Amino acid sequence: MLQKFKRIDKVIVTVLILLMVISIFSIYSVTNGRITPPMKLDGFHLQMLKYYILGFVVFIVLAFVDFKIFVKHALYIYLLGLVLLVSVSFIGKVENGAQLGLEIGGLRFQPAELFKLVLILFLSSILIRKQGSTLTFWKGIVPLTILTFIPFGIV
Repeated sequence: MLQKFKRIDKVIVTVLILLMVISIFSIYSVTNGRITPPMKLDGFHLQMLKYYILGFVVFIVLAFVDFKIFVKHALYIYLLGLVLLVSVSFIGKVENGAQLGLEIGGLRFQPAELFKLVLILFLSSILIRKQGSTLTFWKGIVPLTILTFIPFGIV
């Protein structure tokens, strides 16, 4: 485990932390005490800080997970992502006449944003399995394009 921790690219982590700090200060300087109702953005920097900490913890945890697990289960992850996209239509949070996304435990998220990563993972897993074989238009590009446009159609 210590080996994996040592293999994390320190430049990426440093840049990530610097961008987080800069954005928190930027949000603070723009929103703290200067925005009046109905926007209510006072303290928004603290909310973003929570999200950054959560994201950073997820980043560190995923750095220790073997990516081959995701490749192996990419189809199931893709199907779960499609279910989440469809579920927005039925149980999604509606605000100002728009389907915003799902709310789980007070945390709102948009499955469409998450699905961007899922789609990259799924298409990559397909291409990994076809490694070494020639990618033709009708047997390679067209099926990948269809699999890409399915979630776009749902959204």
